Amino acid sequence: MDIRQCRRCRKLFNYVGHFNCPACVHELDDIFTKVRNYLYDHPQADMPSLCEASGAEEEDVLGWLREGRLILGGDAAAMLVCENCRKPIQTGRYCDACAALVRSQLAETAETLGGKARSEEKPAGRPGSAADRPSSGQGVWSRKFLDIRGGNK
Repeated sequence: MDIRQCRRCRKLFNYVGHFNCPACVHELDDIFTKVRNYLYDHPQADMPSLCEASGAEEEDVLGWLREGRLILGGDAAAMLVCENCRKPIQTGRYCDACAALVRSQLAETAETLGGKARSEEKPAGRPGSAADRPSSGQGVWSRKFLDIRGGNK
């Protein structure tokens, strides 16, 4: 059981993937719905009027924009900028050009690492199968550690 403190109300709760307690998650979902509906009715709204009308905090709205859950339109897009080149964007963390650059760099890295991983693969069965288990009673992880350290010959 993983107990954490809610980022919003500071109460302790059982962590199940959200950084807020269930009550705050429900409250934030309701606020998000109000923000989304307000932006639908007022697409040119600025941040102060949006926060006042919906009861949302600016930090929450910016977080939803960065997550891609909201999209700004018109002149309001100038308040969100690309984390790489600082150009104004409507949603997310990167502009289209920087996102394409990041994707291509990740693909190159995956290809490079994928080639190394393929050359180091064993032709054995599934990971954790009987062929992987050491006969000396050591765990799989300690065997791999010993193999790396040169102590299991």
